Amino acid sequence: PIMSGEVEDVFRVFAKDAKTCDPSLLGTCVRALGKNPSEKVVQGWIKELKGKRFNVATLKKYVGKKAPKPIDQEREMREAFKVLDASGKGTILEAELRQILCNLGEALRTEEVDMLLRGLDVEDDGTIAYDAFVDML
Repeated sequence: PIMSGEVEDVFRVFAKDAKTCDPSLLGTCVRALGKNPSEKVVQGWIKELKGKRFNVATLKKYVGKKAPKPIDQEREMREAFKVLDASGKGTILEAELRQILCNLGEALRTEEVDMLLRGLDVEDDGTIAYDAFVDML
């Protein structure tokens, strides 16, 4: 569990000596505390604030909301890749991964996918080891 002092410390970093913080920083603050809400969820929270700045109490409220932790998301990604891995070799076609990243969930632009995949080894058969991809994230 997140300690109250941690929330206050993070708030102070982003509020820069103010008593309130810009609503655009709400997602950043929550993520700094180990939660990983989607951008869609964060945008919903910002709408709830109606453009108003938030204080420590408000940050505590949003940190308390259910949001996946990065470790849970990592486990879920590995399980999803296993389902797509018909051969059981721990690989996925680069083209298939590109299609997934550009079209599912919070879709990425082609340039963003290129940047993500830049450091990965593509085998001669066009596959990528999905564990290496998840580890890189």
